[in-house]
This record gives sequence, structure tokens and C-alpha cells, in this order.
Amino acid sequence: MYTVNFQYENEFAQEMQLDKGKIDRGIVRLTYLQETTKRSPLRLLYLVCTYTVNDQLVKLRRYFGELSGMDQETTRDSAIIQDGMIAYNLIKAKCMELDLEVRSGILAADSSSDEEEDL
Repeated sequence: MYTVNFQYENEFAQEMQLDKGKIDRGIVRLTYLQETTKRSPLRLLYLVCTYTVNDQLVKLRRYFGELSGMDQETTRDSAIIQDGMIAYNLIKAKCMELDLEVRSGILAADSSSDEEEDL
């Protein structure tokens, strides 16, 4: 399975529009992902959205910024989270417009695929 990657939600939404009617089972996976860093308590915030079409994984991985990792949200954290919510809502609205079902989770490409190893 090949992966088509996007970093910006507008481009991803345009791709969904082009794939309308061909998205497997009409399901799009949409979730936030927080990754910790090894050198600090910071958490990196991403929005990840995936779907499959014609044996391709189409994936948005949108980075929003570093969250403080503290118990209390900072003003900067709030702004980063707000940006993430705007992008989340844009993708969700596009899915509704295209009559797609939104589910949580992340689809991952099969790492044992010979096709990916040859790339």
C-alpha cells in the first residue's frame, strides 16, 4: 500500500473532494496525536486524518506546536489547541459535506508490504 501524505488540512480536504465516492467504506479516521519529546516535558500536538482509496493510504499529519506539558494550560497552549480545533472542525465539516463517516483512530500502512520496501 502506498501512502499519500499531506501537511495542510486545506490540501487534504481538496483531495477528499477528488476521492468522493471512492473512499473505502466511506470512513475517514480523525484524531489528535500528542507525542512527547525526549529532552523536555513538551508535548507535540498533531492532527492526524486518514482514509484509504484504491489501495492507497491518504494521510494528513498537521503539526500545531509544542504544548507546555504542565498541569495548567498556558495562553500559548490554548492558542495551539484552538488552531488544532479549527483544523479538526474544517475536516469534520468537509466529511459531513461529502457524506463520509468520521471515526477516531489512525490507519497505518502495512509495514510488511513489498511495495513500501522498494520505495
